[in-house]
Amino acid sequence: MVISDIDADACSLAWNKPLEDGGSNITNYVVEKCDLSRGDWVTATSSGGQKTSCRLGKLIPGKDYAFRIRAENRFGMSDPMQSERMVAKFPFGQFTCYTCRDLFSKVLRSFFGLISISDVFFRTDSY
Repeated sequence: MVISDIDADACSLAWNKPLEDGGSNITNYVVEKCDLSRGDWVTATSSGGQKTSCRLGKLIPGKDYAFRIRAENRFGMSDPMQSERMVAKFPFGQFTCYTCRDLFSKVLRSFFGLISISDVFFRTDSY
């Protein structure tokens, strides 16, 4: 199973068909998710066919999840295939908001070696 396109509230799953189908064609895949802080498995989606990928939404940002997939045919459900742990988060990190003054101060410190104390700027290098 591969987890990809992870966001703060969604991710994509893809998996391979099982090697054995128990003598009957697979008619459905059931995808379950588990918020690992709670420990309970809930059905996230059902493929209703032979599709071996899906996009899952309604994840809570910052939470750890695991997923499992069961194949279904006329004889019943397979044992689950379980994913590794995954954290619902933006792939590029958190946004930080700055006021204009904060941003200007950071730019000055970064490029010119200045530090800001109130409204006065001092050079940090010596002459």
